[in-house]
Amino acid sequence: LDPNLSYGDSHHHNTALHYAARHGMKHLLRTFLNDLGGNPNKKNGCNETVLHAACTLGAHKTFSAQERRAACVTLLLQWRGVELNSGDQREKVDLTAQDNNGNTALHHAAAAGLQRCVELL
Repeated sequence: LDPNLSYGDSHHHNTALHYAARHGMKHLLRTFLNDLGGNPNKKNGCNETVLHAACTLGAHKTFSAQERRAACVTLLLQWRGVELNSGDQREKVDLTAQDNNGNTALHHAAAAGLQRCVELL
C-alpha cells in the first residue's frame, strides 16, 4: 500500500493518508508516515493536505473524535520528511498550505470547533 497514491477523480484524489487523518486513525496514520514513507504535504483534488483532513470534523463532534483529531495533528506536527538542501534540515508539514478556497488547516479546525487542534496549530 502506497499511502501517497491518489484514489483518483471519484475520490477527489484523496490518499490513504487523507482518509486516516480525516477519520482520526492515529495508529494507521503513524504507520503510513513512519513505516511507509507517507508525505502529509500531498494534496488532494481540493488542494487539501493531510493536515487539512485531520482538522475537518463532520457531524461526529464527540469528545473522543476531537481528541483523535488532536492526536493526529500532534503526530503530523512531529513528522520530519526527506532531507532538504545540504541535509541539515528535513521537510516538515506545511502549516501555511491553502485549499482551493484559501483556507489553511487552522481555518478548518476553527470552523469545526476543534479547540485543541487550534491550540496546537
